[in-house]
Amino acid sequence: MTANLNDHFEAVGLSAVPDDNVTVTNMPRPWNAKDLAPAKQIEWLARHRLPRGNMTVLVGDEGIGKSLYWVWLVVALTTGKGAPFAGIPQGEPRHVLLFLAENGWSDMDRPRLEVAGANLDYVWVIATNKDGTGSGTFTGDIQQKIEEMPVKPALIIADPWLDTVPGHFNIKDTQQAKMALRPWRELAIKRNTSVLLIAHTNRMSTPNARDKYGATAALRQTARMTLYAQQDDETGYLIVGAEKSNLVPTGTKADQFRFNAATPTGFTDTVPYLEYAGQSEYTATELIEQKAAIALESGKPETVDAKDLVKEFLRMHNGTAPAKMVEEFWNRENRKPSWKTISNKRRDWGIETFKTEDGWEWFIPNQDPTS
Repeated sequence: MTANLNDHFEAVGLSAVPDDNVTVTNMPRPWNAKDLAPAKQIEWLARHRLPRGNMTVLVGDEGIGKSLYWVWLVVALTTGKGAPFAGIPQGEPRHVLLFLAENGWSDMDRPRLEVAGANLDYVWVIATNKDGTGSGTFTGDIQQKIEEMPVKPALIIADPWLDTVPGHFNIKDTQQAKMALRPWRELAIKRNTSVLLIAHTNRMSTPNARDKYGATAALRQTARMTLYAQQDDETGYLIVGAEKSNLVPTGTKADQFRFNAATPTGFTDTVPYLEYAGQSEYTATELIEQKAAIALESGKPETVDAKDLVKEFLRMHNGTAPAKMVEEFWNRENRKPSWKTISNKRRDWGIETFKTEDGWEWFIPNQDPTS
């Protein structure tokens, strides 16, 4: 009995089973509600966009301008100019920490920051090499280095989040994805900072944003605040607004940004940046639904996307889901072709089934994410 308990305590980082005279700390126990921390109001770094002490996810199609959005945030914070019209008050310049893994620092990220007007004295970058490369993955060692920084970043950005995930995590497994996200949330709480994780959407053509969260649905499930970036086809503006949050009033309109460009000193090509263009007349969700309705009328999302839609849905559920759940997903938006057609075609698409006590289960053999 004692040996087994010792194994357990070692697994969670304690040295041995305590005897009856030792008080164990840092272990869950019942608390009276009045002995816990008092109620407090949400603090905002950017009102209705970036809550302090919380993790926010920004999701959008590849190449839509998500990186330009965080560049705009960095400018507002590091210069102290803020963006009062967008909920970022003026004040002292604040530090920002960048965890970049997708673009090149010298030829893309730094030029964008410079033409947009960021104060680089307040910009910090996780890197191994002086050229900005080698950000690595988000491990406990990196987390400790962040906590030991001589300054306290007001905002920490990971772009893209997926590239910061250590290789031993299988994020197609929802529980493992949540484990990979947990350190970011803990860092936000511990440092009372805002953490912004950038993620791509998947290939699903759907008016429901919750079905479009790239590599894993855990992003939407875990974050208290998610932002959705998309383009307004009428104006060409980038639209960024709250998609999921219990912190933002229902009906809060999205922000819109126009694209501009300038040529950095010593460059021959222009570099893009964003300019705030006021509030959109839509919420993020309204614009998603509007774009989906237009696509439906034009006939785009019917049989052409059916296979990709269904398989992407299964991948988001670790490669397998009850047939009833797949059917509910398909019928939720009155998609075409009919569910009967989808059911008949599934084997041609490489989707297999097996019987459980609760009914039939659909699955992708070997859970191959490229099939």
